[in-house]
Amino acid sequence: MTEAFLIKYDAKTLSEANAQDLVSATTEAVVKFELLSTDPQSKIKLTVPSKASQSSDVRFAGSFVLYNFARLANLVRNFEKACNLGKYPSLPDISLVDFSLLTDEEEWSILFRHLLQFPLVVREVTSSVCQSRALRCQFKLKKICQFLTQLSHCVSTYYSRVKILMAPEPHLIPLIHARLLLITAVKRTMYSALQLLAIEPPQQL
Repeated sequence: MTEAFLIKYDAKTLSEANAQDLVSATTEAVVKFELLSTDPQSKIKLTVPSKASQSSDVRFAGSFVLYNFARLANLVRNFEKACNLGKYPSLPDISLVDFSLLTDEEEWSILFRHLLQFPLVVREVTSSVCQSRALRCQFKLKKICQFLTQLSHCVSTYYSRVKILMAPEPHLIPLIHARLLLITAVKRTMYSALQLLAIEPPQQL
């Protein structure tokens, strides 16, 4: 995996030491996500893939979630860099953004089926079942993992189909701002959910 990072990023962007740190942090986050996504009562089967199968046969929900978070973080960084270069105007106050421009079905799905449901998911997770005699509380952290996985699938489909950073034409700027604020809300929600799992997501993958 370290070699893959060094191929993707040149030496000026990512040194070998930094690549190894990124691999270690990502691996730790993925393992933690996979463990927390399993019911505490369930047995965990750990499969160590062979080198030949690592690229095709093995898929982890945790790596998929982290990849999509990093992709959104990179998109926001690119927008901010473009703003600094004068390519795009900076995001206005949220009260000035025309969200009625978000007419795509997946945009509404992201908002209503996922983002607005996050407080309900947190409430369900934190309303733990405590057993007073055993002094034990069970938190349904699996639900946060499921929330993140479902949100990531929706966002991944949206990201691959919809152009967000379009040409900086004046008539497109309001739509770009509306979509950027939606993406920013997704990124912040994903970060908050990962923090509840004590996972610090890498900002690039």
